[in-house]
Amino acid sequence: GGIFLVILAVYFSGLAARRNVQRLQDVQAITVALHQYAADHAGAYPDGIDAEEKQIGSAVEGCAIRTAQCTVKATNDCLNLAPTLSPYLKDMPTDPKSGSDARTRYSVRLERGGRLLVTACDYTE
Repeated sequence: GGIFLVILAVYFSGLAARRNVQRLQDVQAITVALHQYAADHAGAYPDGIDAEEKQIGSAVEGCAIRTAQCTVKATNDCLNLAPTLSPYLKDMPTDPKSGSDARTRYSVRLERGGRLLVTACDYTE
């Protein structure tokens, strides 16, 4: 029984690591698409991207997230970037564990100085 549990623990830690790799790839894809959009729109990002952190997704409620990586307030609707970014991104990435088109579990905001920050809310160390 003990060996089985060790194998199971190794398998699940590997699964978590693979999910984190996917999350990093997703964040990179979203970031690249947003930079391409800005390049085509005189340096402007899509409407709704500002200093207030927002979850990316099509939902209009239930968009709050509080994790080690993200703090999206309950007052913030999700920001639906899929239609806007469709020329740059085939499909909007969603978190490999619990994301959906409605609530991707990825967030976006502008940092001080206007630097774009896309975050994987469920990234684990």
